[in-house]
Amino acid sequence: MMDISIQLPDEIFDSFRCKPQEFVKKMKLAAAIHWYQKGEISEKKAAQIAGLSHRDFVMSLAEEKISVSTIGLDQVKEDVSNQRKEFIRSLRGKYKNYLSPSDFFMQQKQREIEWEERNK
Repeated sequence: MMDISIQLPDEIFDSFRCKPQEFVKKMKLAAAIHWYQKGEISEKKAAQIAGLSHRDFVMSLAEEKISVSTIGLDQVKEDVSNQRKEFIRSLRGKYKNYLSPSDFFMQQKQREIEWEERNK
């Protein structure tokens, strides 16, 4: 593990009303949450950065009212679209002899015309 040293004004600790060690914990958690929300790191990696267990990191997210799921609406739409396409592809082989509704309608109309011509 690598140690990193940063210099901060003393007033920072007064503003946060905490000791330097506590501030470092808060900073690590804030950074982990930030990168997690941006989708740059996983929950597991964020928990490591924050120095927490996975469970404690998820609890920290809940305390901050941050969604645990990083999947966006666009990703959900894409997944649903892909699943729909895959489902349709799977049906093509099973029902290749079946007609579409418009083809069925045309076939019925053609039969009616042929029947009328025979029965004139």
